[in-house]
Formats: sequence, C-alpha cells, structure tokens
Amino acid sequence: MYTSIGAIFFASGFAALIYQITWQRSLFTVFGINVEAVTVVVAGFILGLGLGSLIGGRLSRTRCLHLLALFGVIEISIGVFGAFSLQVFEWVGVWTLRLPLAVTTAATVTVTVLPTLFMGATLPILTQYVVGHERNVGRSVGLLYFVNTSGSAVACFVCALWLMRATGMQNAVNVAAVINVSVGVSALYLAHSRGWKDNTPPPMERELETATRNSVSGHRQSYFVFAVIVAMLTGYVGLSYEVLWFRAFMIGTNRAPAFALILGTYLGGLAVGSFWVRLYCSIVLSKSQLLYLLCILILLSGGLGFSVLPISAQTATWGLGTFVSSMLLLVFAQTAIAGAAFPLLCHLGIRPDESAGVRVSGIYASNIFGSVGGTIFTGFILMDRISTAQISVLLTVVSALAAIAVAGMAQISRSLRIECIAGALSLAVTSLVAADAFFDHYYEKIIFRQEFDTGTQFAHVVENKSGVITVSVDGTVYGGGIYDGRVSVDLIDDKNFIIRPFSLALFHPSPREVLMIGLSTGAWAQVIANNPEIKRLTIVEINPGYLPLIRKYGAVAPILSNPKVEIVIDDGRRWMNRHPDRKFDVILQNSSWYFRPNITNLLSTEYLQLSSSHLKEGGVMMYNTNYSTRVMLTGCTMFPYGFRELNMLVVSHRPLLLNSERLRSMLERYEIDGRPVFDLSDPRHRRRLDEIVFELSHRMAGQGEVLETMETCENVRARSQALHLVTDDNMGEEWH
Repeated sequence: MYTSIGAIFFASGFAALIYQITWQRSLFTVFGINVEAVTVVVAGFILGLGLGSLIGGRLSRTRCLHLLALFGVIEISIGVFGAFSLQVFEWVGVWTLRLPLAVTTAATVTVTVLPTLFMGATLPILTQYVVGHERNVGRSVGLLYFVNTSGSAVACFVCALWLMRATGMQNAVNVAAVINVSVGVSALYLAHSRGWKDNTPPPMERELETATRNSVSGHRQSYFVFAVIVAMLTGYVGLSYEVLWFRAFMIGTNRAPAFALILGTYLGGLAVGSFWVRLYCSIVLSKSQLLYLLCILILLSGGLGFSVLPISAQTATWGLGTFVSSMLLLVFAQTAIAGAAFPLLCHLGIRPDESAGVRVSGIYASNIFGSVGGTIFTGFILMDRISTAQISVLLTVVSALAAIAVAGMAQISRSLRIECIAGALSLAVTSLVAADAFFDHYYEKIIFRQEFDTGTQFAHVVENKSGVITVSVDGTVYGGGIYDGRVSVDLIDDKNFIIRPFSLALFHPSPREVLMIGLSTGAWAQVIANNPEIKRLTIVEINPGYLPLIRKYGAVAPILSNPKVEIVIDDGRRWMNRHPDRKFDVILQNSSWYFRPNITNLLSTEYLQLSSSHLKEGGVMMYNTNYSTRVMLTGCTMFPYGFRELNMLVVSHRPLLLNSERLRSMLERYEIDGRPVFDLSDPRHRRRLDEIVFELSHRMAGQGEVLETMETCENVRARSQALHLVTDDNMGEEWH
C-alpha cells in the first residue's frame, strides 16, 4: 500500500513544482516583474497552499467517499485546470489591464490561490488515510512529506536542466497536467480496489491504546497550540532564508535556472530531513526527549542558516563552480536539519485518531502562513530597510527565541534546559557580534569571484526589495551582480558605447517624444534628454534604487530635475499595457543580457508587437541585443526595416534612410547641460567626430559579413534562418 501511495504522491509533488515554476513565470509576463507583482504572485501561491491545507483537513473527515478517491478527484481537477491555466492567466491579465491597482492585485491573488487550494488539500487527506493504518503521526507525515517534497525537488532540477528549455511554458504545463490526471486515475483505482467507503481504520487493540496513551502520542491541547506557533516561526525563518539565498545565488550566477536549482536543493533538504526524523518517531520516546531534540535541531539550523551566505561568498573567490556547488551543499545541509521539524511537531501535537488530518492541516497551514510572512515581511519590507547581514542576524535571533520557547516547554532537567537556553543566547549574541566580520566584502566576493582581492571595495551598495545595485570606484555599475553600464557621458573617450544614444539622429530626422525602458545609471537618459530635437522623455525604471545613486554623480544628476523628463517606477511591459494610448517617435532600451531571468519579457515577439503599437507613424525602436543572433533575428522579423548598430538593433515599419550629414550636424551642436560634447577647435575632437560619422554611415556589412559596427536586417535574416524566434513561451535563451 505505502509503495503505491508514495509513488502517486511523489508524482503529485513533481507536477506541482512544474506548475509553480511555469505559473510564476507566466504571471510575471502578464502582471510584471516589479517587486510588488512578484510579491503578490508568490504570496498568493503560498497562501493558496495554506488555505487548501485547512480545507483538506476538513475534507479528511469525510465518510461518504474513500479518501484515496477524494485525492484522485482533486488531482484530476488540478490537471484539467493546469492544461488551460496559461490561457486563464492571460485572459485575467487582459481583463484587469486598465482596472485600478487594487482590482488587479485581487485578480492576481485569486488566479494563484484557486488552483493551489487543491494542491494544499492533498497532504492532510492522505495523512488521515495513512495514520488510520499506521497509527503513528510522525512516521506517516514524515513519509508523505518526504515523497511529495522529493517529487517537487526532482521537478525543479528537471525544469532547470531540461524541461523549460526543451518544451517552453505551455508544453511544460501539459506534461504536468498529464501527470496529475494519471495520478488521479491511479488513486481512483486504488480506492476501488480497497472498497469505496473503506475510510475507517482497523479497531485499536487495547495494547495499542495503552501504548498510545503512555507514549508521545497522548497529547494535551497545549502541545498542539505550541506546535502551531513553532511551525509558523520555522516557516517564516525558512522562507526568509530562501529569499536571501535566491538573491545571492542569482547575483553569483545570473541565469534563469538559478531559482529552480535553489528551490530544488531547498526542497530536497526538507525531504531528507523529514525522512530521517521518522526513525525517532518510530521509537517510543517521551515528549521531553523529542522536545529536546527539536530544540537542538532549531539551534543547528539557525547557526548554519546564518553561515550559508558568508561561507558561500568566500568560496566564490575560488571560482563560479565552487560557489555554485558549495552554496547548494550548504543550503541542502541547513534545510535537511530544518526539515525534520515539521514531522516532529506533528508527532508532538497530534493524536493518531480520526482528527489527525484536521490537525495536520492546522500545523501545515501555520507553517505555510509563516512562509507567507517570510515572503511579505522579509522580502517586501525588511529588504527595503536593512541589509542582508542585518536580516540574517534577525533570522538567527528568531531561531534562538524559538529554541528558548521549546526549551521552556520541555519537561526536562534543569541542567538540560539551561544548556538549551544558553546555546540559544550564545547563537543570538554570536550572530550580532560576528555579522560585520562574516559579511565583510560580501558582494565584492560574489560578483568579482577570482578577481577579488582584499583591496576591492564598492563605492556604493544599494540593497532594496527590487534588487542589489553596486558601483565600483571607477563608476562601473553592476545591477544584480552583472555589468549595467558606467556613469559616463564622455563621447571622446567612449568606454561604455555611449555613442549609441548619440547616434539617434542618424536614424530619425526629428524625434520629439521618446520612451526609455530602463534608467540604470542615467547616462543614456542624460544624452537623450539633452538632444535638442527631443521635447519629452518618459523613463520607466523598475528599481527605484538607481535614483539616489544618480544624485551622487554630477555627470548624470541633472536628469532628475530636467523638466523634459518624467521618471516612472514600474515594470516597463506592464506600463505599456496600462497606457495603450501613449505614442512615441522613439522607444529606446539598453536592455540587459539576453540570458538573464525574465529578460525575454523585453525581447519576445509579443513584446515587440506591444512596442510597435506605441510607435507613431515612422517611429523607431532601438534596443540592446547584446550580440544575440536570435534576438536580432526576432527584431528583424517583427519589423521589416532595420539595422544592427554595434550590439543595438534599430528597427521600424518604415524604411530607415541613414543621413550622415544630419548626424554630423547634430553632434557638432550637441551639448550636455550647456557644455559642448565636441570642442571643434581641438584636433583630437575633430578626428573623433570624423571617425564616428564614418563608422556609422559608411562601414556596412555586406552579404554574409558580420562587421562590428553596422549591418542591415536583410543580412541578419540571411545568416540566421535556422534559428527560432524569441517568444514568451519559449523564453528565448534564458534556460540554455
């Protein structure tokens, strides 16, 4: 029996994580990837699991349908919804497009909560069934939690290493839907083979009843309440750490699979921890012994949780591979220890009777609601106010307080209680005292890796809920750990390809209104805003952390007070969707690397169609391809006319007539805040001007050639016919 149930619950967890990864990605495409949208989506997903757990607890007491049959019906329902889920999300996104923010938020929460309600209901239902035969809550929960979480962990690695790259989003959810329906049918068959109403467990023999009363299972109501509280605290700490770990791992790797790899490692650790703790639940131990074990586990997980980031940062200086492997190993070790807490709490707080499913649902929901707190309070509030090091200290202190609460509850000897409390206080004090030393040069180590030395120091570090921005002493900016431009508008000594925004005059005769997606250091915005032809510049930037940085640099600070400039903090794609009537002569974006997570949202065919609808007649779109041939092909296919300029693509629905004289005239009179860009009395400046005009106007790649400077879209299409276009569904190069 357990082999069959374990197999189908493993498959259920496998499908659930495919949904989570795919649904989150799809919802970010629809509602935006700014931190508010991300928080709503993630919190809604976790909240649905918690509420579903409570509903599942109530359903577990049913006597009108076999519990395995009920589980099967739920799985089939998940599969049916999953097959059409992406279309549902898109429909809701379109329907709420122009509605108030509160309505959009409510719709987002609703479409994430509803399907996850069914997922959250499955654990309490199966727990009630297995406890009815096993007569041991900890062993039953440990087994089910192990197989389900293991399935989810495996799914994460399959998605990261193959599925998302090979199938795209729609086919990924199709795979999950087929698995759900297969699981549901299998569960219905098992229910049929055991009798459709066979929910009642075998009668308890007197010996078993006596053992239960004398063992750990004879609980008072206070132990259940205690288990609920501790489960919430551990859920908060666990999810908060996951948020911090994911940010660090993403900064260190800058690849889309990073989320799936961290989540898979996190879940794998929880699975292993829940499995090995079953051994302790199988032995008749006193409540005091199990509470003492729980206290030790909380202290160990708290100490290791605090150490994961600084140790991983140190290993980053030995190379990327060492950083990845060591961080995943540390996360696995920490969560393996922490994962033992949930089955142990269920064993301590729940009697193995007909109400076991209901009570498991209460503890499970409490753990999940604590996780929601980690998402919202830590990810949305604390990250905007305190540093990563300070959050790590806070989480360690919370772990210490949880251990003290357990020690106070345990009926253990005075010496052991003092030992636990002293250990908790030592952990909290050590984290407070050692934080500065542990996190010294933290971001420098992760970002520079082997190139780091003790003299390396960022001039500025901005941490907020939207991400991490660091600036080196020479003005080089790293957004989320990867190069994001330089604070420079110097065209004579051009170290950051600042020629690209200057060259706009080559492609458009008289741009008046410009939309810029992404502000970053403000260098491009400063150049565009000082173009004498431009009357209005609208900038949509997703991370407000760039604004205080720009104020620190005189070369770009005036952009913040320029009357021609409007800066909006929002997701660029979402802003376009919500402002369909705004039209521009030029849409400009110096978008990040094509392989970064969610960057496809600004490179896909769907996004280019959206951008095209915001262009005036004869309008031009100019955006960074970072030399991705596939990205170039997509742009040159969606727009019939265009050129590649360096790593930028300049495209339009009207023929682009390059005018070198217009470019020269514009550059000769270009001024940045009243200072001429070119001093025409300086021979070096005149040579530089001639060089720019010649490179951009005369050096054009011929058929089959790929020159560094300029290339027609015809040539791009001719040399890239074998490639596929970038779409929202295939997500471009992100998972490669």
